[in-house]
Amino acid sequence: MKICLWENIISLPMKFYTNLAKFLAGGINPVMGPVKIQWELTYRCNLRCRHCHLWKIKEENRLSLDRIKEVLRELRELGGKYVSFSGGELFLLRESFDILSFAKSLGFRVAANSNGWLLDEKNSRRLAETGIDTVFLSLDGPREVHDWIRGVEGAWDRVMGAIKNIRETGEKPRVFVNITLNRKNLPYLLETIEMAVKQGAHAVTVEPVHSIEKYSPEEDLGLRSEDVPLLREKIEEALKKFSKYLPHFHAYLRKFPQFVEDPEGVKKSFRCIAAYFSVQIHPNGDVHPCPVAFRKLGNLRETSFREIWFSPGAEELRRDIKEGRHPPCLFTCVGPANLYLSYVRKGMFWKFLAPGFIEYVIREKL
Repeated sequence: MKICLWENIISLPMKFYTNLAKFLAGGINPVMGPVKIQWELTYRCNLRCRHCHLWKIKEENRLSLDRIKEVLRELRELGGKYVSFSGGELFLLRESFDILSFAKSLGFRVAANSNGWLLDEKNSRRLAETGIDTVFLSLDGPREVHDWIRGVEGAWDRVMGAIKNIRETGEKPRVFVNITLNRKNLPYLLETIEMAVKQGAHAVTVEPVHSIEKYSPEEDLGLRSEDVPLLREKIEEALKKFSKYLPHFHAYLRKFPQFVEDPEGVKKSFRCIAAYFSVQIHPNGDVHPCPVAFRKLGNLRETSFREIWFSPGAEELRRDIKEGRHPPCLFTCVGPANLYLSYVRKGMFWKFLAPGFIEYVIREKL
């Protein structure tokens, strides 16, 4: 099962298409709020991942449950459609299930991101009862590789158990496994996808490891130019063998080698949607354009989201993004959309005739 394109298209408000037309024409002032929200609810984590530093951050002044709900209402009123909650490990928060249920009650399509450690049979049932649409579980390789990357023995057993437990609750939430590709687990890409599928995952998303302040990998995990031949080989093999389980446009996955060798070139190939269609919120209420968090737009303790989103500072940031003054990235939350819209903006509609995309459309009955 994959994300249904037709369902997504017809469920968006007409104002979205006005906003989209403005973006494609080069505009920097949206007529609505972000369609997609990534929200880190906590930096607390029970794992010690070697490619992420969130667990090292001292968490202070986390937003209250009441304030989180107020902001979610505001985001929905501004046209928000998708909200994805993460951590750290969000299920360490006592109120996590309440937040997920509340977001779903507002009409959002809701996703939760987890390492799976706490999703035993009881919590998996609680998760299903929230009504959310998707849960993303991190899986970084076979047992020894995954546990080494995650820094805690037994992490692999827990996430594999979580896949099984959630699937046994019914068809929702859908289980998507996410692989953060690095030097250590690259040789095991196909094996990792296969074990996720056999365990019951509906789909598998893949993104390259990023070297940014909060997520910087240990030195021996970052992908390098010498890894590119193997990276290309593994991506092509994965697309050939597991195409129906890879929900992103194939051209996005094929961008990974260029991202390793020439990240600035990748950035120049499209205009980023950050701070226009998507936004990132941190546990303390800081609002950033994207996961890279290269500039703060404001804080939700001090002002409303509307004021932050339509502020002169946000306008200046969107201008900088449009003109390429931002760090490069290929995170799954923005990378695929950036690529899709670059084809539309440049009139390169033949790109959507690629065999992989046609297969995708047929499968989704678009």
